Amino acid sequence: MVIGRPLFGIYVYDAEGFYNSEDEVPVYYDIWGNKKYFGGVSCASPMSGKVGTYKIKDLNGDNMINGSDMYYAGTPQPKAHGDGLTRSVGKLRFEYVVQLRVGA
Repeated sequence: MVIGRPLFGIYVYDAEGFYNSEDEVPVYYDIWGNKKYFGGVSCASPMSGKVGTYKIKDLNGDNMINGSDMYYAGTPQPKAHGDGLTRSVGKLRFEYVVQLRVGA
């Protein structure tokens, strides 16, 4: 929850395209010096399993994709909601009805 933003905000990752080949998939080394593809798959395997998936943009520039790379995309809540206002006035057999609707 962030002060000034509505409840139930939607936070998403920013995609910058797709991985088209194994050469585009980032490679890193774990603490034991083993070379791995992004996502934890060992480079001993000929395929990373990431080709065709989204490239996630590193928004904060720390060279890691985690929850701090998400941005606020909006809220599912409507700006206004309700049935509106209905007023009716009648005399004898005539009736005048005015409806004011809010929301979609």
